[in-house]
Amino acid sequence: MFTSFSFAQEGIKDVSLGFCNNGTGNLTNKYTIMIEPWKQQEVCIYVENKSSGSVMMNYSFPKASFSPWGNQICDTSNDFAKFLIDNPNRAVVISWNSSVTLKETVVAPVWMIWMYYGCLAYQLEKPEVENMWWVFNLVVRKAIHLNLFVWSEDSISNTIQFAPVTWSIYSSNKNFSADINEDWDLILKFMVKNNGNLTQNISLSGKLYNPLWFEKPFDITAKKLLPGDMYEASINLGIVPFYKWLFSVRATLTGELVFEFDVSSIDEKYKQPIIIKETWSLFIFSWVYVILALIILWLLIKIIIPKKKKAE
Repeated sequence: MFTSFSFAQEGIKDVSLGFCNNGTGNLTNKYTIMIEPWKQQEVCIYVENKSSGSVMMNYSFPKASFSPWGNQICDTSNDFAKFLIDNPNRAVVISWNSSVTLKETVVAPVWMIWMYYGCLAYQLEKPEVENMWWVFNLVVRKAIHLNLFVWSEDSISNTIQFAPVTWSIYSSNKNFSADINEDWDLILKFMVKNNGNLTQNISLSGKLYNPLWFEKPFDITAKKLLPGDMYEASINLGIVPFYKWLFSVRATLTGELVFEFDVSSIDEKYKQPIIIKETWSLFIFSWVYVILALIILWLLIKIIIPKKKKAE
């Protein structure tokens, strides 16, 4: 994989590329198209060569994803090209100290209302190779981001949900799990799913509490979640005094749509955050309660059995 504007060396660093669709004359290195199914839209690509010689540039359209830190990254495929009219000649010669404008046409798919992430990646015909400490060679290329949101009227979906976890033995709710690690810390786990068709910023907050006024708040900072993706959140609440009666957890899940296009025509209801709240009990308790229960059971047996014998 490679990220935008990375590993530039002598040669490709003198070749710049950007989208010219905004009509302002300013180039952008990220362009999101909002388009209806089966419609077409032209993509304007501006390429400039500031080097002292002519260059041959090849370009392709790989798909993209997000890193754990929320950065859009491009793979090495040409998979995003399926959304463009086929062009067998994606190579161009640019004379020294000159520029060219290229045209590509996006065709929106009809099979799914969705947000699609891609890139426009380019490299020189004579690949530049960077030797990485004699371990392997890395072909240098650069990329800008081309995204596509296929939509129709009232087609935006911004639903999120807590999803079942694989292990919830100590929890009364199948969507959450609780466990005690080797250091006796309480670990809570949540599974969150983006059921919508747009990327959402997901955040989670809540508290651990009991009837004896014990409270311990927690929160997870916003994470970018792609459509259809799931995220397992884990929270370490440290050592909890389980001798202070039984505990419950209250969690609030918040999702906010990430709009990467003009939202002037979008209904205001989609711009409001989605909030889901759930509460559940933990089946974790101290050995103090086990001992007390055994003592009470022993006392009951000592009291009830003699009474039965006297009655006989």
